[in-house]
Amino acid sequence: MLNKLHFKLTALRARRCHAVSPYSAALADLPPGLFRAWQQSAGEAFDGIPCDALFFARAVEGLMMFFDCVKRSGKPCALPSKAADSVWHAWAHFLPASLDEFCLRHFGRRMPHVAAADMTSQMEDALANCLVQARMLEWMPTAGRGLPRLFTLDRRLAMPCGFAYRIVKGQVAFSNMNRAGRPEGDVFYPHTLAPVELLMAGLITYRAFDNYVQRASTGGSASASLH
Repeated sequence: MLNKLHFKLTALRARRCHAVSPYSAALADLPPGLFRAWQQSAGEAFDGIPCDALFFARAVEGLMMFFDCVKRSGKPCALPSKAADSVWHAWAHFLPASLDEFCLRHFGRRMPHVAAADMTSQMEDALANCLVQARMLEWMPTAGRGLPRLFTLDRRLAMPCGFAYRIVKGQVAFSNMNRAGRPEGDVFYPHTLAPVELLMAGLITYRAFDNYVQRASTGGSASASLH
């Protein structure tokens, strides 16, 4: 009885998650077999991942955020969430035709699933592209100290062996997560995500960078350009 009630509540929360999402129209158009395909594959590809409807709802919304970043960037982007990647992986493997059709319909282009190992040399630059676009999607300063939801998704979901992005002393920091979904091990500071590197790469404007420097020097909240 309790299991049935939990299942119903989880399903209701998942539907609400999609209903209030900025990507509600796209999420309503997901192929009917995707959730089942994800349930079948996620546990094997990502050990310990929860396979309930609410986790899926949040993970697939994260994937929509990423597709939007790719669309807006026009450059290679790296996905900073293993939770979102678990959905992409299942979709590309089990329903590749529907993935292409869906992405063309809602994002104007195909989104081929490229393994991280195949884009090693581009990974940090692609991650920087994604960070800037994800911040712009949420109207955050592009050279700010905050992290958009796509970059915090794995931590919020306690994704087993996921990616833990956070801000440490004003810098974007990264570490891996353990099977319990908690950050552990060495902390890295990807240099391409630093404001000065974003500026040098042409991903943010001088105005955005100047505003960042002003906020950092005064400790205030001066406005920043999003472009």
